[in-house]
Amino acid sequence: MPQPKQSLPVQARDMIYLSRIPQHSVTGGGVVVHNCVRPSRRLGTRGFRAWVQNPSSKIPIEPCDCGWASELGEHYRIARNADAAE
Repeated sequence: MPQPKQSLPVQARDMIYLSRIPQHSVTGGGVVVHNCVRPSRRLGTRGFRAWVQNPSSKIPIEPCDCGWASELGEHYRIARNADAAE
């Protein structure tokens, strides 16, 4: 019997690295973010990393329209001008 889908909780930490693409929504106000490496369906390929973070984290992010994991809806990437913000 299939297990019911559960939401992925966001903990108090700023980032929770993902080992796979979530099959469900993120709860607790967190958002899915990836680095600036060319996206891949397989996390870790060519250095591609993704995580869940609080959008109010100090890590600057921006909405991403790359099409990666479109089943998640909106996701974010590290802001392209992140180095300039520091």
